Amino acid sequence: MRHIAFGFINNCLFVCVYADRAIREAIGMTQVKFAAAYEFCVRTVQEWERGAKRPSGPARTLLRAIKGDPEGLRKALAAA
Repeated sequence: MRHIAFGFINNCLFVCVYADRAIREAIGMTQVKFAAAYEFCVRTVQEWERGAKRPSGPARTLLRAIKGDPEGLRKALAAA
């Protein structure tokens, strides 16, 4: 599901578009596997995807990293 958030900072409009479900589906994972692989709560992933909640700044950064290199990030998290 694609979400769009907008607001103003110093009189400038900003728009944030993120597609968390698309990222998960692109790497072929269920919500449960995605949450486990990237250390999210399953409920959090579910809430993002149905639009009940929006990822925080750090979570959006992590989602961008997952989109860029899902396997590399999964390995890095597993090794930590």
